[in-house]
Amino acid sequence: MWNSRSDHPDPASQRSRRAPIGRRRPGDRRNIMVISPLPENETERLEALRQYHILDTPPENVFDDLTRLASDVCEAPIALITFIDAHRQWFKSKIGVRPSEIPRDSSFCAYAILQHQPLIIHDTASDPRFENNPWATSDPHVRFYAGAPLLTSEGHILGTVCVMDYVPRVLRPKQIEGLQTIAHETMILLELRRTISEMSRTLAGLRTAEEREPFFSLSLDLLFIAGFDGLIRQINPAFEKICGATKEMLQTKPLIEFIHPDDRDRTAAELEKLKGGNSTGSFEVRIPQPDGSDRRILWNATPSREKELIYAVGRDITDLKQIQEEIKGFTAYLEQRVHARTAQLSASNEALEREMAQRRQAEQSLRESEEKYRLLFENNPEPMWVFDLQTLAFLTVNEAAVRSYGYSREAFLSMTIKDIRPPEDIPRLMEDVRKMSPGVTGAGLWRHRKKDGTIIDVEITRDLISFSGREAGIALAHDVTERKRAEEEHARLLIREQEARAAAVKAQWRFTFLAEASEILSTSLDYEAALAGVARLAIPYLADGCVVDTVGEDRSIHRVAAVATDPSKETMGLELMRRYPPERGGAHPLQQVLASGKPLLLSEIPDALLEGLARDPEHLKIAKDLGIKSAMIVPLSARGKTLGALSFVTMESGRRLGEEDLSLAEDLARRVAVAVDNARLYRAAQAEIRERKETEEALQESEAKNRALLDAIPDMMFQIHRDGTYLDFKPAKGLAPIVPPERFLGKTLQELLPAEVVRQAMEYIRRALETNTPQLFEYSLPADGEFRDYEARIIASGEDRVLSIVREITERKRAEEALRKSEERFQFVTRATNDAIWDWDLVTNAVWWNEGFKAIFGYKAEEIEPGIESWTSRLHSEDKERILSGLHAAIERGDQFWSDEYRFRRGDGSDATILDRGYVVHDQNGRAVRMIGAMMDITELKRAETALRESQRALATLMSNLPGMAYRCRNDRD
Repeated sequence: MWNSRSDHPDPASQRSRRAPIGRRRPGDRRNIMVISPLPENETERLEALRQYHILDTPPENVFDDLTRLASDVCEAPIALITFIDAHRQWFKSKIGVRPSEIPRDSSFCAYAILQHQPLIIHDTASDPRFENNPWATSDPHVRFYAGAPLLTSEGHILGTVCVMDYVPRVLRPKQIEGLQTIAHETMILLELRRTISEMSRTLAGLRTAEEREPFFSLSLDLLFIAGFDGLIRQINPAFEKICGATKEMLQTKPLIEFIHPDDRDRTAAELEKLKGGNSTGSFEVRIPQPDGSDRRILWNATPSREKELIYAVGRDITDLKQIQEEIKGFTAYLEQRVHARTAQLSASNEALEREMAQRRQAEQSLRESEEKYRLLFENNPEPMWVFDLQTLAFLTVNEAAVRSYGYSREAFLSMTIKDIRPPEDIPRLMEDVRKMSPGVTGAGLWRHRKKDGTIIDVEITRDLISFSGREAGIALAHDVTERKRAEEEHARLLIREQEARAAAVKAQWRFTFLAEASEILSTSLDYEAALAGVARLAIPYLADGCVVDTVGEDRSIHRVAAVATDPSKETMGLELMRRYPPERGGAHPLQQVLASGKPLLLSEIPDALLEGLARDPEHLKIAKDLGIKSAMIVPLSARGKTLGALSFVTMESGRRLGEEDLSLAEDLARRVAVAVDNARLYRAAQAEIRERKETEEALQESEAKNRALLDAIPDMMFQIHRDGTYLDFKPAKGLAPIVPPERFLGKTLQELLPAEVVRQAMEYIRRALETNTPQLFEYSLPADGEFRDYEARIIASGEDRVLSIVREITERKRAEEALRKSEERFQFVTRATNDAIWDWDLVTNAVWWNEGFKAIFGYKAEEIEPGIESWTSRLHSEDKERILSGLHAAIERGDQFWSDEYRFRRGDGSDATILDRGYVVHDQNGRAVRMIGAMMDITELKRAETALRESQRALATLMSNLPGMAYRCRNDRD
């Protein structure tokens, strides 16, 4: 019965639950158990397991016998027949362990059901999947495991037959084969159980005698239902007929009384097994008949412990036994007749009358024999028929033929032997009939078609006879369909075994090859020498030539080794690399692999490929002289980086590399990549150690300097806890704290400082610790009758403490205030004046203008460039060179003042005459860094000056002409 614990969660969700837990770093021995993945067909597999109704059934001797056999064959102290449920592994039969089930996550067999071949773990301690498994690390301390899957015909793996040992070990090939055979026999037993179980469920499913009555009445087999008390509950007519008693008589006596006395002890033992919940099959007993004879019955039975009932199906095999005995007797009789006939032919003529009498007697016996033969023909359990040699029509058939083929006797007699064969077999049939000759002979294997269309395989035995005056053939058909399927299955299993053996040999060679390669790679940290050794190992087993290339930090390719079975090819390969190295980003296969990080398999190297890669005729000649027939290139990848590549080629051997070769090459490449990466990491580690040592020395020197520098810092330093407690203090030169250190160390800010200062300080301490960024704030404290200003820089110096660097900034604050007022006055001046005030940063070349610039010259803010070009671009072209050269000369001379007049373009395009005066600011090194000045628009003044000069010239002219004018005036009056 299906166990209620065998729930079936969604496979996708369960598959995510069963992902391997974590990745382990080399040397990491933490208790991390790796959980097996689920099979892809997990849902279907669990449904198949349910159909066998095997879970949680009681122990059975037949399964225990197989378990003991597995233990004996494999010489193992632990042997199990197990089934993998959704969340547990259940043991149907066990030797050497106490529990009857364990969690599936702890199961070795959860890995065995992932493959159709046996899973063998030689040493669980060295297998990362099992080294932390509870069964390996604690009782029963399993070190060896071998499990053969229980595979159904539909391809579902229900569980395993497995053996375990307390020490590492290796099974012999015959032991592995024996374990597989036991698993196969276990599956056959499970299939038989399921068949019986289905019949039992059919009977059990018919709840009442009325429901079972049609089923019982129609069955030709013997059916009965009996209680565990031995009394019969229900029987069918076939059973009544065999026992020669009525239903009422049979139901009033114990079942055992109807069994032959010599068979009762065996029957009682089988009934006890059935009461214990064990099914029985192929159990033969004799039932006495009223006439003193016995009927032989072959029984199959299964119990229902819940209902305390036994469901049994029997088949009468008495006639079959009798026919077999009669055939033997008839054969002996015929042999006797042959001897007698021979004696008669050798007698003298004097015994002729006696011979005639004997002949008549023989004829009578022959008639009796023919009658007996007819009975044997009719009662033969194998289908038989007689057919006309000319028309091939059926002349007569026996009951077995009617029963086996599904046609009635009348239907048979209207058909020919061609009608029960597939059309494609008819030509062979006609040829076979044509060649028939007297004598019982086998006609071989044929295909026959039943009425329902089913095709069966039969072996035909035939002879020529005379039937009702016709020349006829008699045939016996033996159904070998199941035998043929078994033979085909055996052949498939044999082929599978051979393939498995070949795969095992190949896997062993592969394992040995990779182990030797790993040993070479692990013997030295000089990875270039190790890589050359691996290349030599790969030749000639993997290919005819092997090349190892590594990639440097600058992505350049370095050929580490080139090995070939023909030494001359090694030289040619190195020469080819030297003269024609693959171009970075080019089409060369090596560059493609290095760029993509993916392997490349070229099973065949056509000339067109070589011609496409060749850079010149000489390059093509060398490539063709190498004679490469096939090639594969695999990347050396580790930690997401491509470190190089392994290249394999075949040449003189002519073999073509395939996917299996590529798989082995990839395995080898992974090991080589790890070795190269480890060697580089070792070198880097050594360099890092040297660098660290140098750094430590530099750090010590730096610490000494820092200590000296710290002592030289003129600021006070406080170490303060997160809660505001003063932890430590360093005084500043020339600046003493308001309170002596012995009075504030160990106390809190709240105890010593004003509330507002404490509030600010605690907030900035919190920010510094949470953001790990320096915090700056200013505060004031009373001292000597006045307030002094301080600046505190707070820096996190641990998870719960800060360093506060405090500097007195009273004088600076006073200077800043004075500067602020000065700048304020400057702003008032710039607003009050009608001049354009400018401030030119000689370092950045940026220029600041006051509002007067826009008002005087009529420019908008967006029209004014941010740099000096806002001034130089508007200088009159005739004045520009003079003004700029004079300005730069004054700056370079170190002049403090500069002034000049020039024309300057207004926003409307007109020119204004400007008087410009500037003051040069120098830094402490005497370098000019800033220049401040004012532009005065003197256009009107210039115009007035010009007009004045014109008036003065006119007046002078007038004055100079005044005497002449007076003379003319007098003359005019005269």
